[in-house]
Amino acid sequence: MDNLQPELNVELSWLGGFFNADGSVSFRIIQSRKYLVFRPVISFCNTEEDIIKRIYEVLRLAKTGYYVSGTKPRKPHWSFAWDIKVEGMKRCARFAPLLYPYVYGIKKKRLQWVIEFCEKRLSLARKNAPLDEADILLVDKVRKIEISQDIRTRLQKEKSMLTSSETTEKAMRKLNSHSMA
Repeated sequence: MDNLQPELNVELSWLGGFFNADGSVSFRIIQSRKYLVFRPVISFCNTEEDIIKRIYEVLRLAKTGYYVSGTKPRKPHWSFAWDIKVEGMKRCARFAPLLYPYVYGIKKKRLQWVIEFCEKRLSLARKNAPLDEADILLVDKVRKIEISQDIRTRLQKEKSMLTSSETTEKAMRKLNSHSMA
């Protein structure tokens, strides 16, 4: 592994940059017969096969298991999209700390919370112990960020629409004033 360490660091730094742009970290919620199960998920999505192959290679170098799925295009001008997921407590507990130094901003916070959640849950003697307040708080932090980012994006779109409609209005007034003169 020592010979691979410099190569792995370079590849992880590339993957961290990719993750900052096109990756996500979340929890998959599964309803079992008795309770809800929260499975951490680190995912990468893209339509370019060469990028997907490079992600495979980085995960292979990091000795990390993953799942691959694809989404067929719903419209003729869309492309097939690949989705690579590192899913589950053990996989995320092992992989998230490797990726963490190369991630920035809000996604770094979310990764940290997932790492804390995984470490705590894996340290419990009973595998399916019920979630306590600390677990729920960590899951809630990740989910609230999703919601606040969603709201932030919507507000930015509304602001840009308002700005563009104001600009259009001004241009129309200008055009009307010139045509009347």
